[in-house]
Amino acid sequence: MTRSLGDKGHDMLYSRRERDTLLGNDGDDLLTMPSIGSEIFIRIASTGEILAILVQIDGSAIGAEDFP
Repeated sequence: MTRSLGDKGHDMLYSRRERDTLLGNDGDDLLTMPSIGSEIFIRIASTGEILAILVQIDGSAIGAEDFP
């Protein structure tokens, strides 16, 4: 299931709380991979399964993907 982040608009920042809500925060590990001007957040279950990905470029949320 894909969650569209377009409702806030691509030019608006997501707070850490909003980001955690989008990705889910139930004790699974959340990897942050920052690079110049962009960040990729990946939620991984203890089994190693990727559960969700959120991409932000220059602080703007581009999209989030849930993996059932």
